[in-house]
Amino acid sequence: MKKKLTLLLALVLSICFYGIGYTATITYEFTGLDSSNGTLSSPYVMEVYGMTVEITATVDSASGTLHQNTENGMGVSGGNGNNRVGNGEALIFDFGSSLVTLFSTELTFHADFTEGSSFDLYADSIFVDSFTFESNSGLTIDFSSYDIQASVFEFLGTETSEDADSGFRIRELTVDYESSAVPVPGAIWLLGGGLIGIIGMRRRNYNSHEKSLRRS
Repeated sequence: MKKKLTLLLALVLSICFYGIGYTATITYEFTGLDSSNGTLSSPYVMEVYGMTVEITATVDSASGTLHQNTENGMGVSGGNGNNRVGNGEALIFDFGSSLVTLFSTELTFHADFTEGSSFDLYADSIFVDSFTFESNSGLTIDFSSYDIQASVFEFLGTETSEDADSGFRIRELTVDYESSAVPVPGAIWLLGGGLIGIIGMRRRNYNSHEKSLRRS
């Protein structure tokens, strides 16, 4: 009987802990998606640790074509940025019904050294901030201080340089995903508490019985 109660208690506690949510950090890498440089199907769907993101491209708000560079990451085919994300072009990352927190992104740039390369960031169509960099190398942007939680993120190129090759690519995108706790019926908690009480009482009675036997 004691073993059965212990097993039942373990089962109840497992169900209770299952109701607790968790947080996972997920990184999507956009290099090496295909064996060679070129266009990708749009939307392009990626899944990492069960979390799916749908990636699309736009050119002047119209549907565009994704372009992959095996070393430098994701861009927009043709257009203003010459297969990068140039002025009026955008990469959109859609996580569907899941809310995620944008943690960081790794970018590669090609820009003239006078005006640099730039983009606007939108989260669920709401403007977040503008970013400008006078560099033609790679860098990682930490968004943790913004505490941006959304389902859709848009990186819109705002490059105004006359250099036809100006623009950027996205190599990596890192997000934090916090799962919702699965609701656990209150009766489960009551049952668990009751089982703990029963086991405690049985142990107490057992100890009392042992003491009585020793005295006799």
